[in-house]
Amino acid sequence: MLAVIVLWAWAVTALSGLALLGAWLTTPSVRTARTRGGRHRRLPPSLVLSHLSVAAAGLLVWGVFALWGRNAFAWAGLGMIAMTAAIGITMFVRWIPGYRSTPPAPRGRHHRRPHRPRRRNLPFVLVVGHGALAVATIVLMVLTMITVAE
Repeated sequence: MLAVIVLWAWAVTALSGLALLGAWLTTPSVRTARTRGGRHRRLPPSLVLSHLSVAAAGLLVWGVFALWGRNAFAWAGLGMIAMTAAIGITMFVRWIPGYRSTPPAPRGRHHRRPHRPRRRNLPFVLVVGHGALAVATIVLMVLTMITVAE
């Protein structure tokens, strides 16, 4: 039963990740962001697509475990989510300086706001929400593995 809950949690996390992928695809400045010091802090396609592919493969492997209950698939799923988390943490660390270097909006009554402000970064709430869902999924997965090992 807990394996199915993990499967649903992973699926919800994947949906939030797909929303982030959509934001990444429609915001070209995220792929070429530079910090104030001029360092390149971008999210290259290879990093994003490797995160996506390892996560999708891990979701499929965990689904096989949830259906058939073979422990080898559970361990493989745990390894894949560990790789996915490592890539995700790398992307988060690379994203932070680009997010922090977003220029603040001009203040004062003499500054006019543009009619359509350009989005320069990924939505903060979506990034943090995806990370929180991922942590919850990993915790549930470890709890499942503890019950499987007994």
